Amino acid sequence: ASHVVFPSRAQQLAAEVCEVLARPEFRDRPIVFHGFSVGGYLFANVLDHIEKDLDAHGHIKERTRGQILDSPADYTSIRSGLPKAITNNKSMQLLLGGMLNGYLSVMKEHDRRYEHVSNVFHNNPIERPSLWYFCENDHIAPSDRCEIVVDRWRERMQVEVKQWQKSKHVSHLQLYPDEFTEAFNTFIQSVLVADPDRGVEALPTSGHSSGLKQQQEQEQGQELRQGQAEAEMQRRRTAAGLPNLSS
Repeated sequence: ASHVVFPSRAQQLAAEVCEVLARPEFRDRPIVFHGFSVGGYLFANVLDHIEKDLDAHGHIKERTRGQILDSPADYTSIRSGLPKAITNNKSMQLLLGGMLNGYLSVMKEHDRRYEHVSNVFHNNPIERPSLWYFCENDHIAPSDRCEIVVDRWRERMQVEVKQWQKSKHVSHLQLYPDEFTEAFNTFIQSVLVADPDRGVEALPTSGHSSGLKQQQEQEQGQELRQGQAEAEMQRRRTAAGLPNLSS
């Protein structure tokens, strides 16, 4: 939440992400961004940071293979959605909402920053395939706001959507594990295999391996990526103060 209330912290984090991705041990690796809730806002800050210095960070655009957004909260839902993301207590939500509105009314430059970052997000300069997860009963990431961005992105890139009528904010994996992981695995497989139309390099395989061995290696790699993705998802949920998926 602090990265939302204090935009400079989000900008600092975006700079740190770009610095990490430029390190020698990561420099040649393909990238798939995955943002949860306000992670969509943080991802937009990364996009903005990249665009401000393409000479230094243009390699990130070139290496990006896909973008996954899970219940992304946009600028328009910060005022109403942030208090609900912090607490389920109705009285506390009203109190926090009033404090946030008062704070933003005074800090006009923050509002301008939110609007700028939202415009960057809506006009995403990384035209790579994306996968969106959201639901119709989410007040923090309203489905109609998600659909506006999805329609905008579809003008320039491939967008897949997994939507539920009833779910919970960033809890789709917990409530619909089979549907969530099927969409996730299908998407990851599609963006990390050879595709001449997008210029994506094929995953390396041994020329001496039999067909069965190659299939086994691919399945093991897929399981590893899924495990890493779920571990990262849990780490982000813990950092955000959300309940443990295994509890």
